[in-house]
Amino acid sequence: MTLQCPVSTRSSDGPRLTTATLYSSLEPCAKRASRPRPCAQLIKGSGLHRVVTAWSEPDAFVTDAEGNEILEEADVTVVPLTEYVNAAQAPTQYLLRHPRAGQRHTFPLMTGH
Repeated sequence: MTLQCPVSTRSSDGPRLTTATLYSSLEPCAKRASRPRPCAQLIKGSGLHRVVTAWSEPDAFVTDAEGNEILEEADVTVVPLTEYVNAAQAPTQYLLRHPRAGQRHTFPLMTGH
């Protein structure tokens, strides 16, 4: 399964993006093995100014994730809704309890509407 950042298919010159909010259950990725540009970089270049997340990316998925920091440094407001972290983690609980060292995993797409 290939995951795609929702802004990767949007034109950055659209005026509506500057007032839009991106909702994601997981912190936007700062590192990406399958595509040339990670989600945090795509968001940074999109014109979006607000991102709402429920969960910071854990080391079990990507070590030293820094997607939120990249966005904040680019003057993108990051709003963590930590009250939704349990719901955001639910689909991947088995990985958080029993990660297999050195084995790559694919994860389900978790985005809010």
